[in-house]
Amino acid sequence: YQRRVHGDIYNMQKIWEEAKALSGAKAIHAYEEILRDTTNVTEDDQKVKEAAIYALGEMFVKEKALKPLCELIVSIRPQVSYMPQARIAKIVRMLYDKLMTVPGGMEAAIPIGTEIIEWCNKEKRNFLKHRMQTNLTR
Repeated sequence: YQRRVHGDIYNMQKIWEEAKALSGAKAIHAYEEILRDTTNVTEDDQKVKEAAIYALGEMFVKEKALKPLCELIVSIRPQVSYMPQARIAKIVRMLYDKLMTVPGGMEAAIPIGTEIIEWCNKEKRNFLKHRMQTNLTR
């Protein structure tokens, strides 16, 4: 799958490979660019987006960046809405679990968890909703 951006043809896998070679703010920017691209919805593109989400989450945890991690959890919803529900649940649970490992994450977990549950109700994502409710009661 290819598309034109500023006259250049590229594919999502190529951008992913280039992003992995970067570090710091440049890597974050490259991963966010992958997530902002809503034109690529093939299975391979979904996998690249999922990997970019995981990479961003790991970077934020490594940097102990609580606010960007919370923002990532909230902001990915539109980007993953076309993915299978099981994959979305896996991504959201992983990010939420990572949130707990960042200093201050326990305090942020309650409002973020509540917001995820509200989103699950709205989107009829019952499995994830039940999983998040279980996490919040621990």
